Order: sequence, then structure tokens, then C-alpha cells
Amino acid sequence: MGGRTRYQPSYDAAREAKQRDSVMRRGDPPQSLSDAEIGRGEVAVTRSPEPIAVAAWARYGLTPILVNAFTSTWTSRAVEIVWRTPTGDTHRAWVWANAVARRSITTDERLGALPPLR
Repeated sequence: MGGRTRYQPSYDAAREAKQRDSVMRRGDPPQSLSDAEIGRGEVAVTRSPEPIAVAAWARYGLTPILVNAFTSTWTSRAVEIVWRTPTGDTHRAWVWANAVARRSITTDERLGALPPLR
């Protein structure tokens, strides 16, 4: 008789989602890079007229969380991301550029079920 290896991935995903939601619900602000890390004043800042959907690693204290976010501002080093928490709050942080990847827009985002992030 084996363990629950057949269903383990779904258990792991549910546990990770619960942990992610509880960390964001605490109300602590996400960590953001400093101006020196961003390269403010040293490297060019690019601004997009339209937000771009991204998946990015954000940090709440020592906890890294993969969030569905949007960006419209970045440098060669860092990207400013904006996302909504499970409580509906809008969070914003600068993260390293290699912690960000483009993603497809969800159906809710496409249909306007979620209010726009600003």
C-alpha cells in the first residue's frame, strides 16, 4: 500500500495557495527594491502606455510568493509590479527583472470582472 502520491501534487498546490493567501491577508506590505538596486538615476526607465500581464515573484518578509500582476514600468535591472491581494488591496513593489515573466490575461481580467489596477 502506497501513500498519497497520486494526489500529492494537488495537495501541495492547495497548501501553497493557502499559505500564499494567509501571508497576503496579514496586511504586511511587500518588500520592494531600493533606489540603488533599481538603478534610479543610472539606467533608463521604460514606461508602457498599456499594462502588461506578468507572473512575478514578490516577497512578504522571508516568504516568496508567485503573483499574477501587471507592469508598465521597468529598467534593465528591475520591474515595478502591481497586483491585487485576496482581500482586494492593491500592492505594488519593484522586483528583480529576472523574477518576472509575461503571462496570458485571465478570463476575469479580459471580461472586466476585476477592477483595473492603477
